[in-house]
Amino acid sequence: MKKSIFLIIWARPNFYQTLIFLANHLSKKGYKVSIYCIKNRSVKTLTNNLNFIKNCKIKNNSFYFKTNNFLLNILNLFFFIIYCLVDFLKKNPKNVIFFNQKALYCQYLFNFFKKKNDIFIYHNFDFEHPKNIKVFMENLKSKIEIYLSNYSDYFIFPSKGRADAY
Repeated sequence: MKKSIFLIIWARPNFYQTLIFLANHLSKKGYKVSIYCIKNRSVKTLTNNLNFIKNCKIKNNSFYFKTNNFLLNILNLFFFIIYCLVDFLKKNPKNVIFFNQKALYCQYLFNFFKKKNDIFIYHNFDFEHPKNIKVFMENLKSKIEIYLSNYSDYFIFPSKGRADAY
């Protein structure tokens, strides 16, 4: 049986080349890779680009709909988290990599079902320290990100400077 790994990102994954290269690398290493992302037109493009990756599947929440409404976005995120959690419980991957801040909400729930040998990794792209953020909501989200990341076993940062700031 192949080892499975989940890559979870609350975004359009085609903007994150790191994720594509990582999925390809893990697939070549024998992992069965599942990329969980929001649903949009770019997923079809991404799926076409991933055809060369034989052990990779794109999974997206069919409930997602694009909106600028705050409450509907919260509802979208809630359905995404539940969708990921159900698959996590069914497929029981030993490794999960969470990309970006909102994916950490998934990790928080996954933690209640985490087994001793499961590994959670947080891949941060653009951390900004809360003391440097002037907008209240952004500052709050940054503090929540720091709190939720405490459930991660490992961290990946784009540079040493970002890691030091974290």
